[in-house]
Formats: sequence, structure tokens, C-alpha cells
Amino acid sequence: KLCWEKADVSFTPSIDEVTRCLHSIVDSVVLSVQHFPRIEHQLFQAVDKLQIRFISSVQTGEEIVLSAKARIRAVIINNSHGPQRYCSVYQPSLPLLCAEAESRVEEFVSKEPNLCNYTREIKRFQGLGEELASLPVHVPMELLLLDCSQIKQWMVQRTHQLASIFISRVASSSERLNRSICQQYEDIVSRITTISGSTSALVELQGYVDKLWGGELLQLKERLELAAANLLFLLDFAALSKEDIILNGNTFSWPDRIVPIIKNSETRLQKEHDQAVQRLGQRQGEFSRHLAEVALLVKEFQRRERLAEAQQYMERLRDIGLTIQGFIEEKSQINQEEALLGMGPVSPYPEIEELLISKEPYERLWSAALSFNTQHERWLNGAMLQVSAEEVEEQVQSLWKTSYKLTKVLHHPDLHGPLKAATTIKTKLEKFRMNMPLISALCSPGIKQRHWNLMSRKVGFSIAPQESTSLSEILQLGLEKHLEELSQVSVQAGKEYALEQALEHMERDWEHVCFSFVPYRDCGVSVLAAVDDIQVLLEDHVVKTTTMKGSPFIAPFEEQLLSWEARLRLMQEVLESWLRVQMAWLYLEPIFGSEDIRNQIPVEGKLFEAVDNTWRQVMAEAQQTGNAMRVISQVQMLSKLREAESMLDDIQRGLNDYLEKKRLFFPRFYFLSNDELLEILSETRDPMRVQPHLKKCFEGIAKLSFSAGCEITHMESAESERVELVCRIVPAQARGLVEQWLHQVHNHCALHSLYCALYSLYNHCALHSLYNHCALHSLYCALYSLYNHCALHSLYNHCALHSLYCALHSLYNHCALHSLYNHCALHSLYNHCALHSLNCITLYTVHYTLYTITVHYTL
Repeated sequence: KLCWEKADVSFTPSIDEVTRCLHSIVDSVVLSVQHFPRIEHQLFQAVDKLQIRFISSVQTGEEIVLSAKARIRAVIINNSHGPQRYCSVYQPSLPLLCAEAESRVEEFVSKEPNLCNYTREIKRFQGLGEELASLPVHVPMELLLLDCSQIKQWMVQRTHQLASIFISRVASSSERLNRSICQQYEDIVSRITTISGSTSALVELQGYVDKLWGGELLQLKERLELAAANLLFLLDFAALSKEDIILNGNTFSWPDRIVPIIKNSETRLQKEHDQAVQRLGQRQGEFSRHLAEVALLVKEFQRRERLAEAQQYMERLRDIGLTIQGFIEEKSQINQEEALLGMGPVSPYPEIEELLISKEPYERLWSAALSFNTQHERWLNGAMLQVSAEEVEEQVQSLWKTSYKLTKVLHHPDLHGPLKAATTIKTKLEKFRMNMPLISALCSPGIKQRHWNLMSRKVGFSIAPQESTSLSEILQLGLEKHLEELSQVSVQAGKEYALEQALEHMERDWEHVCFSFVPYRDCGVSVLAAVDDIQVLLEDHVVKTTTMKGSPFIAPFEEQLLSWEARLRLMQEVLESWLRVQMAWLYLEPIFGSEDIRNQIPVEGKLFEAVDNTWRQVMAEAQQTGNAMRVISQVQMLSKLREAESMLDDIQRGLNDYLEKKRLFFPRFYFLSNDELLEILSETRDPMRVQPHLKKCFEGIAKLSFSAGCEITHMESAESERVELVCRIVPAQARGLVEQWLHQVHNHCALHSLYCALYSLYNHCALHSLYNHCALHSLYCALYSLYNHCALHSLYNHCALHSLYCALHSLYNHCALHSLYNHCALHSLYNHCALHSLNCITLYTVHYTLYTITVHYTL
């Protein structure tokens, strides 16, 4: 029997199982004849204790039985080739029916192909199913009969299952499309049958209905064509349920059902449009009648003239103003409906503008009258000490200008009443303005009790007002004849008041001025930041204070002003000293943060520790206080800062002396700035910190090569040229003195330069003929030996310097340079070379002397 197992076609039972089954039959046959009694036991009566004997038979392990099983197995294997070859009939269909086939189908469906692709795939699976169904169910093959019913049935069902995935996808898509079309038709019907609540909604609905035929209905027609294609597809490949038939019928019947609904809606909307036009006409008539009524109310003000009723007139004018504002809004609504209903040009309603123009002078007149009545009563009968002369003069001037303009505007025979009221107001204001000089002198805001006493002495009697004294009482005292003396006192009071206000304003400016602090690194201390605004404000106030001191009116506030000036000066001094100390501390803190620096200059290190403690204390107190004026008022803050500033100057001088000593020992330190030199000296334990500054110290050295044991082995140039040091330099032996091992590097550079010069002289100069006399060769060998063994302290005992002495003596006695003896430094070298220890100056002298010899000999 063929079956589907593990994504492949297989037999059940297998060839081995069939073989074992037939072998078991042979075994059963052999075993079935094992225990047949012999015939005598059947013919005769049984005898007691006589052993029953059996007929001898073949055993399962004998050759004949094994041979039979082997022949059976050979026959079965020979007959198994046919079924195995028959499996190839189903092999072409396996890729389409395996487990991955379903995932490929889902992937194909997810791409949303068109119906033609769906049809092609479904027909492919259907054709495969028909091809499989045509295959025989039982296939006889001599010994074996092949039963294909199970695999055939499974494969046919599998093709139907895969095809149904495509069909179900199209069916669900068709259902969604049909429901969407029906919902869209229902939305159209719901909208066009809605009763409009306003003109704008009516016009919008009419426009929507007009656009239906050429817009949304055409789109629905295209969607119906797609729905029809889906339906034809499903009719070919699927059986529609009752619900699907009803849904499709409902979908394709909508085009015929919606036409009468749209026509009925068009008729209804046209009737509503005509009714809206009729209602708008009625509204326009009522609006015009209301405009005429309000115009009559405004016209009534042509006869109003009683100033005592100004409050009532203003209330009526406010009501009229609100009504006109409502007219403006209603006019906008009417014009909007006219435009919506297409009634031609909109109505301008010029009556509204005429109402505003005619109401404006009356409103100004009675507003001025009401303001004058209210303010005049308060000025004359209110508390005099509450009256401000500047405010009174400003309001009187404004009211007088208004009344004067109204007398010109209202100069018309029909406006006799309003003109009379405006003239009355103008006359009263002119009468009141006559007292303004005296009011200005007596109602200045800066007048104090001392000024009232001075005024009283000027006029000869007391005029100092009480809390309840009114301005009218003072005006009745006849002070006009003393106006000049009173004005002088008033001017003085005003000047003093201005100075007092300026001083108070400066004090208020500093109430909320606070210093800003920002954390400095990870030192646990903050530093002062963003003091520019404080300095600008301080300088401005210092200038103002100095100017105020020169004023002749400062006498009453002189003590207060001097105290304020002292505070400003203190602020200035503290801030300047504070910033200088901070700048120096910020510069020195990283330097003395290095233990190496503190060990090399311990005195300055102790001083900096004292300054650092003072600085941290000052900053902590300042940060806790915050406000600038309270910070500078702390006890001995200025003295602490000045003391710290003096100590920082001493530290800076000591630091400079320390750097100068280092430069004197190793002059090439002059090529470095103070900061660069301090960076080297602050990390003496790390010789690698010198690397970035080698280019400035040594022109030809870009860096030094260090071994794993931190020993200097090579010199390298910027072009990556390397020169090996014969004697390695160990910076650790200098015990933190960077200048010592740098001096050793300097000596190696000098020796290497001398060696290179002599080597060049040996190979290329005109003295090559002296080689035969061995003098120059001996000199070359001696100096090469000197170069390799320069680390020794006493070189005379070493053969290198002795060889140098002998070579130069031989050169002096045997070469042709005797005539140059008086012109070169060779004689000095001859006399003293063996007596001096090797240093940089001697090496450079020898180099220069040999160079001179070469030039003279060549000449």
C-alpha cells in the first residue's frame, strides 16, 4: 500500500516487513511439525514410564530452511523494483503538495494578485487533481499488488484544499467589497434624505446632490464592475451560500433603487431653497425696520443738553452701541445667506455706518461730561493729599481738547442742545485751568512736611493740609499772590523727590541680583560665572551715584546716598579682587594638583593650600547666601580676598623662579611656554608626557622610542627616520628630574652629529689621499669608538680618546696641513683634547674645527 509519510511516498508495509512476515510463516511451518509422536505410540497402548518419541523433522536453523528464506527474500527483492519505479509517477506532484506548498500559497495570496492569476493557479491545482484521480487504484505486479487508494485520495483532497485557499480569499474579498458598496449607497441615501437645519447646510447638500451623478455614482459603477467580476469567478469555482446570494442581489440592485431616491431629494431640496429665499426676504424687512427705530433713538440726542443727566445719556448710548454691534453681526449673516442662495449682490446697509457716525459725537460729548462731573467733584472735594497735579493737568487738557473739538463739530442749527452742553463743559474747564499753576505747586507728589513748613513761612500762616483737607479749602485761602514762592518750593520738592525715587530704584534693582555659580570639574567647589550683567549694572549705578552727589538738592538724602555709594564701592572692590583671585586660582589649581610639583616647590605648595582653603570657604559662604549685596557684606570678605591675592602673587613669582632654574639647567626649555613646561614637570614619573613637546626642544626629533622597561632606545624624525642609541637612556634613574635625561638625549644628538660629519669627511673630502698614511683612518676609528662608548665618565683611560689624541698628533706631524696651524683650532685640540671630559661644547668644537680643516685643505 502506498502512503504519504515524511514529505515522501513510501510503502506500508515495507519490503523488510514483508520479508520478515514470510520468514515467520516458514518458521511456523517448520515449528508446526516438530512434536508429532511416532506412529507406534498411536497404534499401541501406552506403557508406563516409557518415553514418548517424536518423528524427526527439519529444524529452523538448518541449511534447507535458511536456503528457503534466502530464496524468498531474493524473490521479494526482485519484485520490489516495480513498486519503487511506480513511485516516480507521483514524484512530479510532490513539490505542489508538500508542507511548504501551503506557505507558498499564502505568500502568493498576500500579494493581492488579480483574478486572472487566481484562475490560473486554481486551474493548475484542479488539473493536477484530475490527473491524480485518473491513476489506477490497484496496480498488480506479479507477486505484489500495489494499493494506491490512500495516497491517491489524500493527494486529490490536498489539491482541493490548496485551491480552496484561493477561492476562500476571493470569496472574503468579494464579501467585503459588496458590503462596502452597500454601505456607501446607504450613506448616500442617509445624507440626501437629511432635513437641512440651516441655509449653509441646505446649499451644501444641494451641491452634494448635483455632484453625485458625475462623481460618487461613477466611482460606485467602477466598484460594481469589480464586484461582478468577483461574482463570475465564484460562480465558476465555488458554491454560493444563501447569504452570499442575498448580499450580491442587494449589491447589484442598488443602481436601480437609488435613482428615484435622488430625484425625490432634488425636488425636496429645491422647495427648501425657495422657502429659504422667502424667509431671508422677511428677515431683511425686519432688519430694515430695526435700523430705522435705532436711527430715531440716536436723533433724540439732538435735544439733550442737561449735564446732570450725563450718566443716563451714557447708559442709553451704550445700549445703542450694543444694538449697532448686533446689527453688524446680523448684516454679516444676511450677506452670507444672500451669497449662499445666489441672490445677486449683497445688501450693503449703509444705515449702519450712518448710525455709527451720528452716534459718535454724542458719545464723546456725554462721556466727557460724565468724566468732568466725576473728576471735578473728586479734585475739589476729595482729600487734597490724594490729588496728583500731573494727573489733573493731563485730564483737564484732554477734556478741554475734546470739548473744543465738539463745539466745532456740533455747530449746527439742529444740534443746539448738544452744542450748549459742550460750550458749558469748555467754559468750566477754562475756569478750572486758571487754578492749575497753584494746584501744580501744592499737589506735587514730592512735597514733604518740611516743604509745607517752608511754604507756611513764605505766606505767613500755616497751610499744611490734614488728611481730610480738600483742594477747595486751600484754593479759598487766596494763595495766588504767593504763587512764585510756592512754585520754587514745589520745584525743589520735585527735584528732591526725583533723587529719592532714583536712589530707591537703585536699591530695588539690587534686591534680586544674585551671583551665578557653576561647578568646577570634580573638585567639589563652584566658581563665579556670568558677572557681565552685574558689572554693567554696578558701573551704571556708580555713575548715577556720582552724578547725584553733585546735585544741589541732595542734602536731605546725603547720608543715605553716601552709605549707598560706600556699598557700591565695596561691591566694586570685592568683585575685582574676587575675579583676580579666581583667575589665578583656576590657573594654579591644576598645577599644584600634581604631587610632583608640590614636592619640587614645597613652600609655594603650602601657600597654595592656604589659599585653596580660603577660596573654598569664601565660595561656600557666597553660594549659600546667593544675593549679591548680602554676599559682599560678609565679615572680612574683602580682606580675605586681598590676602589670598597677595599670596597668589608670591606663589606665581616662586613658580616663575622654579621654571627659570629648570631652563637654566636645560636651555632648550626656553623653546617651551610656561604651560607646556609645567605639563612636563607635573608628570615627571611619566616620560611619555614629554613626547608632544620634543619637536620644539629638538629640531630633528619628532619622538623617542621607549622599550617595555621604559628605556629610550631610538630617536625618530618626522619622516619616520630612526637612529638607535648605543647607550640606552633610563629616565627613571633621573629620579623625577626631566631635565637630566633630556640633557643625555641632547648629548647623544651632539655625538651623533660629530660621528656623521667625520664619516662624511672620511668618505668624500679631499683628504682621501691621507688615508695611505693611516692618520685620518685612525682618527675616524677613534671617534667611532668614542661615539660607541660615550657613557663612560672618564674617557682618557679609555683607548678611544687616547686613539683620538694619537690620530690628531699623527695628522699634525705628517699631513700637508702644517701651514694651516696658525689659522685653525687644531693646535688647541692637540694640546687639550686629552685633558678635558666629554661634553656637548667640546664635541661641537671638534666638529667645527675639522670642518674648517677640510675647507682650508680643499682650497
